[in-house]
Amino acid sequence: MVQIILNTDETKYGGQGLIEEGQYLRRTINRRVDGLRNCLEVSLPSRTAQVELHPLFREAYETPYMDCEHPTIFHSFDSF
Repeated sequence: MVQIILNTDETKYGGQGLIEEGQYLRRTINRRVDGLRNCLEVSLPSRTAQVELHPLFREAYETPYMDCEHPTIFHSFDSF
């Protein structure tokens, strides 16, 4: 399951809000595409972008990170 962590189509980012919040979780579909067993369908309106988080990287994304040269701590988005 893939989670969208940034969707520029949201109205708070100036988008049209065509993708509802309930559409944020994506599951693979058992359909052959390009020789692969599964595929992922993504709704993406024109002039928008989505940042998606694969479950394998969730722990690294949610763990605070300290950049030694620029001491800024990065955290995950709580609203998603």
